[in-house]
Amino acid sequence: MTTFIDNTTVITASWLNSVDTTVTQAIGNGSAAPTSAGQVKTNLGLNNVDNTSDVSKPISTATQTALNLKQNILPTQTGNSGKVLGTDGSNLSWVVGGSGGGGGGGNGTVSLEFENHIATAGQTTVTISSATYVSGSTSIIVFINGIMQYPTSAWTVAGTVITFAEPLNLNDNILILMNIGGITGPAGPAGPEGPAGPSGGPAGPTGPAGPEGPAGPTGPTGATGATGATGPQGPAGSGSGDVTMTGVQTLTNKTVTLGNNTISGTLAQFNTACTDADFVSLTGAETLTNKALTSPTLTAPVLGTPASGNLSSCTADGTSAVGYKEIPQNLQNAAYTCVLADSGKHILHPTVDTTARTFNIPANSSVAYPIGTAITFVNQASAGSLTIAITSDTMRLAGAGTTGSRTLAANGVATAIKLTSTEWIISGTNLT
Repeated sequence: MTTFIDNTTVITASWLNSVDTTVTQAIGNGSAAPTSAGQVKTNLGLNNVDNTSDVSKPISTATQTALNLKQNILPTQTGNSGKVLGTDGSNLSWVVGGSGGGGGGGNGTVSLEFENHIATAGQTTVTISSATYVSGSTSIIVFINGIMQYPTSAWTVAGTVITFAEPLNLNDNILILMNIGGITGPAGPAGPEGPAGPSGGPAGPTGPAGPEGPAGPTGPTGATGATGATGPQGPAGSGSGDVTMTGVQTLTNKTVTLGNNTISGTLAQFNTACTDADFVSLTGAETLTNKALTSPTLTAPVLGTPASGNLSSCTADGTSAVGYKEIPQNLQNAAYTCVLADSGKHILHPTVDTTARTFNIPANSSVAYPIGTAITFVNQASAGSLTIAITSDTMRLAGAGTTGSRTLAANGVATAIKLTSTEWIISGTNLT
């Protein structure tokens, strides 16, 4: 096979074979032909070449060191109103302004001035137009193309001239912030009071006494003095006529016969002077008001009806209690338990109550009726049936002698009488 490249050069098949052998030996680095792409890259000195993306490619150590000296991004001013950017040589942050002048040393507000410069190629210095800034590198912040440049390592300042460590590029944007002095801060608190000055000269001589002032008001009356001793008794009087006593007189164990004599005074004074022990006996008609009689002996007394209260513990014959002339009524239209005051009364179940009811006689241990107590039960016409019951004690039906509760029909009347402390007997009409 013959291949023509141009009219004068002829490439033969035998020449191509020789070239192929040479190339294969070169890739094989004097050995056999490589069997992988990695051997080919190594034999050709391309073992450090790969397909790493641009964003993942590493940078040199020198480049990284230089980048570490640059401010990545300015800190946010949100929430830092009234503060300024400051640095400690390594970090940039918003801080309260520098010390004010003339105040109590408190933090005041700083005043900043901005300057912007566009660099020429190779420029190494910038002259600040303001000569009023607070002298020193800590009063200046420099940005190149928005990246903060740290003093000393990136730039220095002498007077109003800033010198950069590396030449600037054409059209680099240089922003310079300058502190041109703080305004006066608020006055500090007052200092402590100084020590007292030395005392003056010695006191002058005492002046002459002034005229005597007017007399003060009369003081309060002193306490009454003790009563003096009783004087000697006067001589006995003569004659039997009236004796006139004046003033306050004390009569001890004296008998005063009233006769035609008059003792004057108020009832209160008389009650104070005379006690019940002073009266031995009363004769004639006497009116006793609010007086307590202890175990009096009454001879044929006539007792009227008391205006209020009642007569208790009175007997008709020295033994039996005084009773009623009638049988008082206690009307009940609901279930009812008798009380001590029901002795000698009748308990009425009225016509208007057509409901069956139970009236109960309590046990002696609960209500100790005297022996001989009589209680009458009446069930009026058309009233509901009435059960007469007794608690724990015994109640017998007269005649039959049976015990237990009894039923009283309408128009029925029954009387229960207490025979012993725990036994009653009952009888009546319409009672079963």
